[in-house]
Amino acid sequence: MKLTKKQLKKLQKLNIRIFKLERNIVNETIKIDKQLSNKQKDTNDLLDNYDIEAEISFFISGIMEPISTIEQNFKNISDYNSQLFYLQNHNDFFRKKGHPMNNDYHCWWFHCLYDHEYLSWKRMLEIKEISIDINVTYQYIK
Repeated sequence: MKLTKKQLKKLQKLNIRIFKLERNIVNETIKIDKQLSNKQKDTNDLLDNYDIEAEISFFISGIMEPISTIEQNFKNISDYNSQLFYLQNHNDFFRKKGHPMNNDYHCWWFHCLYDHEYLSWKRMLEIKEISIDINVTYQYIK
């Protein structure tokens, strides 16, 4: 699909919107991960293990089922190197001469939509709502 300038701008706005949500969720899960990591290290605490997962669902107008859902694990996100991953440019077209997105920054979830979930640009342009659920699992084995 050849994209118009208007469509490219709309995709860039979607990427920015997703990036802001991604940053908020990363920051929130960092807090959760630090807390649970400390509990796990505490010999007086019964917590043996934990997991932090998020479901990011993308919806288009008038349809109740998401057109795509990304599952993301955030255990150990409080490790600085894990956080760096979310700051990298995940643009598959970066510096590809002649590609209309070659100079764009793509956040991880935006990248996932076209590269892992195989959504077309047309379908991505239809995204209206994004829902994010964070699920924390506590495991006690003693």
